[in-house]
Amino acid sequence: MIRKQIEAGLRRLPIELWLDDDDVVRRLEASLVPPGGDGSSRLTLTFEFAAYGIAVAVEDPPTAEVVSAGKGDCPETAFQ
Repeated sequence: MIRKQIEAGLRRLPIELWLDDDDVVRRLEASLVPPGGDGSSRLTLTFEFAAYGIAVAVEDPPTAEVVSAGKGDCPETAFQ
């Protein structure tokens, strides 16, 4: 979808940031009108950030469950 936005002339991605009293990002929100849309619908992405500094255990996912999203490599169907 972002690729279509860029092809349609998107040059800026407006975002809103919520900062706490220590200027730490707690929330990020971006909102887009779908390509060819008339403005009556939007895609809004919201990210909430919490628990900074907490140790976590992370394992790599199986290779079969990984998709490349760099430089337009990701298939369009991955986000439908």
